Amino acid sequence: MVKLSKQLADLSVRAKHAEDALAAAEKETHDKVMARREKARAVATAAVEKMDRNLKTAGDSVKTGVEAAANK
Repeated sequence: MVKLSKQLADLSVRAKHAEDALAAAEKETHDKVMARREKARAVATAAVEKMDRNLKTAGDSVKTGVEAAANK
């Protein structure tokens, strides 16, 4: 029969391995979430910049049209 102290030592080692695996999984998940967050932020920033360019282009077109109409 295996001594209780040996069983407890084995259990302790297994618990430590489980804790380490959980910590690694948590870090991996956190890293993935942060990467997705940064990607979403970059996509949103690019969309806002594109919208700003489109608004400026539309404004310039309106301004040009108004000036052309005024010069007739």
